Amino acid sequence: MGFFCLTLLYFSNVLTARILLVERDLTTFFYPFRFVWVESVRQGHFPFWNPYIKCGVPLFATVQPAVLYPLSLPYLFLPLDLAFNWTIVFHFFLAGAFTYVLMRELGASTQGALAAAIAFAFSGYLISVHNVLNTLLSVSWYPLVMLCGCRMVGTGMIRWAVAGGAAICCMFLGGGVEIVLFALASLLILCLYPEILLFRVVADSPSLQRRMGLFGLTVAIFLGLSMVQLLPFLELYRHSHRFGGVRLDEATRWSLELRDLIYLLLPEVFGERVMAGRYWKFQNYLKSIYVGPIALSLAIYYFVRVGRRGLALLAAMLLSLSFALGEYTPIYSFFYWRLPLFAALRYPVKFIFFFIFWLCVAVGLGLDFMNLRFSKRQQFPTWLQGVLVTVVFILAALLVVGRFYQGQVKGVAEQWLSTPLESAYLPLVVHNFNRLLVFAILALMVIFFGCRHKLRRLGVPLLLVLLSLDLFLGNRDFAFKLESTSFHAETNIIRTLRADSELFRFHVLPEVRKLEIPVKSYADHHRKRKEFLESDLMMEHHLFDIDGYNVPLQPRYEAFINLVRDKPLAPIRDLLDLLNVKYVLAADAIDLPGYVHVRDGLANTKLYENRNSLPRAFLVKNYQVIKSGEEFAIAFDDPNFDPQSKILLEREPASFLELQKKPTMAELKSQTKLITYENNRMVLEVNTPEAAFLFMSETFYPGWQAYVDGKRDEILRANFVFRAIPVGPGSHRVEVVYEPLTFKIGLSVSLLTVLSLLIAMSISTRGRRLGR
Repeated sequence: MGFFCLTLLYFSNVLTARILLVERDLTTFFYPFRFVWVESVRQGHFPFWNPYIKCGVPLFATVQPAVLYPLSLPYLFLPLDLAFNWTIVFHFFLAGAFTYVLMRELGASTQGALAAAIAFAFSGYLISVHNVLNTLLSVSWYPLVMLCGCRMVGTGMIRWAVAGGAAICCMFLGGGVEIVLFALASLLILCLYPEILLFRVVADSPSLQRRMGLFGLTVAIFLGLSMVQLLPFLELYRHSHRFGGVRLDEATRWSLELRDLIYLLLPEVFGERVMAGRYWKFQNYLKSIYVGPIALSLAIYYFVRVGRRGLALLAAMLLSLSFALGEYTPIYSFFYWRLPLFAALRYPVKFIFFFIFWLCVAVGLGLDFMNLRFSKRQQFPTWLQGVLVTVVFILAALLVVGRFYQGQVKGVAEQWLSTPLESAYLPLVVHNFNRLLVFAILALMVIFFGCRHKLRRLGVPLLLVLLSLDLFLGNRDFAFKLESTSFHAETNIIRTLRADSELFRFHVLPEVRKLEIPVKSYADHHRKRKEFLESDLMMEHHLFDIDGYNVPLQPRYEAFINLVRDKPLAPIRDLLDLLNVKYVLAADAIDLPGYVHVRDGLANTKLYENRNSLPRAFLVKNYQVIKSGEEFAIAFDDPNFDPQSKILLEREPASFLELQKKPTMAELKSQTKLITYENNRMVLEVNTPEAAFLFMSETFYPGWQAYVDGKRDEILRANFVFRAIPVGPGSHRVEVVYEPLTFKIGLSVSLLTVLSLLIAMSISTRGRRLGR
């Protein structure tokens, strides 16, 4: 309860829906996708598909929106903003609580377990990944997975293998796929070498064969329970840009530089790195990895005291740290070229999680060793007293220098770091440096008097208080917040678009994205993003964008949208018409036929209505077969390309050729009427006097099924990335529904796994009762 209150204090200003956590990907990806799936579920539909970006993308298969994650249940009952904030807050508590229980399993005292929980839950790492919500949700379960692993290896009992598999399933449903791989690797190492966590293998300990069998059972339980999510995810992965691996330069982007390890003690030494031109150059996945001088000192003290018994764990931590260095170490490229799955991972800095977590475990165990030192009756060595006093005086002198001689400190630091420091951020760097010295001095004084005067009851609590204060002050302000009213506010441009009752998409020309608008606060920055109709922010306003941000990317659509993205308007007008783009936001006046000025926006941006835009679905009579992506690009670039008269296919449409043999119905007027448009379903009424293709500017993806007059029909991939359904002469009712087979198979396997576990549990319980 005390730790829960500590967590509430840490997030005291976001416990209501009035203030929303909005750091980076929270607003760009996680909140919008949750808005879509929560709204879909509340309307009685399963959230398979998201139609609001890129002409439709898989939602459920993405995993990261965490649709089936057990702790997503509050989204269905609470206001979305409140549930969103509390999901983040609760997982900080969960991470700390599970770490506390694991520490007790490892033999730590109550105070040592609490120290580890505080160090992990309020570390710079965890506050950094709160904006990468899928990672936060998944890493929170890692201590519980390791707890189950410890008990499984220590007792050989099947129940802990089952519990471990269920915990990994929760981790996977949270969306952190890489963290699941880390957890499985950690369990495998633990089963192969239990001594890594100081287990002592005795005569009655489970054999290696037994341990590996339990590990296999854990993996089987995880796979069985998660199959409902895993199969759709694997299908999406197979159609994504990560299938087969990404390029080495992309795989090693956001590697941790060796010099960045100073961030463990001193945040923002090198100044702001997210400025234009620097965002991708430097590691920006983690905003902070600060653990502070107290935590780092206790961890070092633990490894010094434990000696050779801790070398295995220390080696594993250093290995993960070397992976985090990515392009700055040959180890990463070695595994990249030899492990196909490894080549699909991005951002090597993610590997630092393993290092940070077990560092925090060492903090708790180190505090216990310190407590033993406080309680020893032997005389505190005079030489050590002198060393501590000398260090305190040196740190105090540095504090005075840092306080009154900032210019000289900057010069020395730049020479030592071989890099210029941002003058604008120098006061922040000096402030952090002074805070570092203050907490180091206070901690050393507690250790000095604790060892000298045997402060067993007072010394450890004081170190706990200092540790908490250090992490609170060092990491708490890294979370950006915004008033909900500002976050959800509609601009004049958005209101204009929402006033149009037709189904349409919009496009923002590249010069708008390049406009430099000075902002004084994050609220101004967010308002500017909404004025420019940026990325996924329009989902909550039910506006459809031809571009957007989703994970993972689908190469075909990316290749198509690159024909439009960053291009001037004139040469892409036909493609915009094809994409159902009715509105275009421009930075300059447009003087093209069919484009009518509607209203002005921020920084003299202008909204234009495209009166030549084609509807979301329409009939096309002719086709052309094209074999390669290059031929498609050439065809789209052709000035004579007319999307209304001809569609481009990748093979001969046999069913259409059969329909062409049917007699025409000259009395019918060619017409398409959209009756129903839902996330997972479209219903249309179609009249055509002759055989035609019903073209839909909706992304082609496995799982979409077409029913023409109630009969199953095929969906062709048309115009490289869209859908087309052949229809014969006459009046038809066409229903297009997303019914992914992978979900149905996965659901069956998961339900069978749950049923099997319940039956096994029942038999086991009955057997124990009969045995009494």
